[in-house]
Amino acid sequence: MINLKFIKSNYIKKKILISKSLNKIFRFNKNEFIVLHDGVDIKNFSVIKSRDEIKKVCYMGGFYKGRGIELIIKLAKSFTDLKFELYGQTGDKLNINLNNLKIYDYVDYRDVPNILNNSDILLMPYANKVFVRSKSLNTADYCSPLKMFDYLASGKIIISSKLNGICEVLKHNENSIIVEEYKYELWKQEINKILEKEYDVSRIKKNAIKTANEFTWVKRASTIVNTN
Repeated sequence: MINLKFIKSNYIKKKILISKSLNKIFRFNKNEFIVLHDGVDIKNFSVIKSRDEIKKVCYMGGFYKGRGIELIIKLAKSFTDLKFELYGQTGDKLNINLNNLKIYDYVDYRDVPNILNNSDILLMPYANKVFVRSKSLNTADYCSPLKMFDYLASGKIIISSKLNGICEVLKHNENSIIVEEYKYELWKQEINKILEKEYDVSRIKKNAIKTANEFTWVKRASTIVNTN
């Protein structure tokens, strides 16, 4: 367990939380903290490719428990006309025999914008319990994933689980598609809706870029500097 007693120090002017939901743990008074989600460097996404046809589905991030890798594999089996690419594998390798699914190790961040730019749907299928390197720390309701802001800046369709921290930034049918529950049939249904053009994809993608511009590292730093 991490010792967090230093947080009560009188030398700390203000605490910074990456989501409102995180204060359910700390229970700071309103005047003790500010909420600043993670962000993105927009310059990394200055070139954005846009196409109407949906061909490639991408996931980037850890393969830890609760990250939805099993769900993505199941979706790949259903949508054989789509190409699925998963980036972030470490440790034990997944050997999946699917022609439309490729699994890659971690890539250098400088390659991330190009990979996202060449994708059409970006996945964040978090389960109700999400773990990092620790097998006992559930981050599901408190997370503000760095990749979420990269996803937004790339101007692609994001499909995400409905988790409290995430939904402080992502809004269903505005800048993303939010799936109510971590259930395969619901995820399959939302992808079908996209393919059948039941959503105004162009509007959602434009709103994603607008949202990314609200969460830049420069704006985040400026807010910290000017906080009383």
